[in-house]
Amino acid sequence: MSLDRQKIEMASGEDEAFTLTVSNTGNESIDLNISMESECCVLSLHEKHLTLLEQSSVDIPISIHASLQQQPGTYRVFMNAKWDWLQKNKTVNVEITRNPLFNRVEGLESELEKLRQDIADYRDSGVYVADLEQRASQMEKAISDARAGIKQDDLSMLEAGVAVADGAASQVRGRLSVLSVQKILLDNKWWIALGAIIAFFASYILMEILLPIHKLTEEIGKLKVREKEMVQKRKEIQKQYFMGKISEQAFNDMLIGSQEKVLGVRGMAIEKAKERDAIVRSKLTPRGIYCLLYTSPSPRDLSTSRMPSSA
Repeated sequence: MSLDRQKIEMASGEDEAFTLTVSNTGNESIDLNISMESECCVLSLHEKHLTLLEQSSVDIPISIHASLQQQPGTYRVFMNAKWDWLQKNKTVNVEITRNPLFNRVEGLESELEKLRQDIADYRDSGVYVADLEQRASQMEKAISDARAGIKQDDLSMLEAGVAVADGAASQVRGRLSVLSVQKILLDNKWWIALGAIIAFFASYILMEILLPIHKLTEEIGKLKVREKEMVQKRKEIQKQYFMGKISEQAFNDMLIGSQEKVLGVRGMAIEKAKERDAIVRSKLTPRGIYCLLYTSPSPRDLSTSRMPSSA
């Protein structure tokens, strides 16, 4: 009796599989009884009783599932094959790690609290935020669904909840970035009360801030979608490797190339987010507004420049 894997590494909520091979080297067929016992996981075996012909062997696929609530640690799975008065035992070590989606759920919960504080600040400043409050409620429900998925050991429900919450958070962040212009205008309305420069200032906001922020927000969104597609493709590559459809060398080459692309796209998204934030920080501040007014030509300068020379 042999196993194709002596050690299995998996995250909570995931499924893995290994193969138990049983051989009959005798000259008579034997009736086998297969039993399993696990310290951690749910094991699935299609056939527990089978007849093995003389001089033959059989591969028995075994599925293993670690629940989302399973504590990280190293556990053992015991395999037993028994016929008549003879029996053999094998042990598989299973190392379970914390599902990375748990960290994402906790991060989203912290982010939701901060976003709601920001929304309250915007509302107090006079900005219309009813749509943002609705998005925040949608985000809260999605996080609640993700938590329910953990309790119900439903990985798909957890993934869906995280995806919806991520999307809602991204929409709120993007909308807040756009509304930051309105908030700053409201918070600093006495700085920009001079009617002579309203048209010029509005043009400045549109050309130098709103359009770049909107464009950067769209580009960041596209990059994140592209990153998720690359990550999903990498998972497919890993799945093909574990299923034996591609060689280890090809797997390594493809994995390295995929990782480089993911890191490249992620880096571009981070740089564009920094650029977007820098636009707001550098141009939408009292100092930036003062510099804009200071460098603008006064009506007197304009009228002087149009006077004819007395020479």
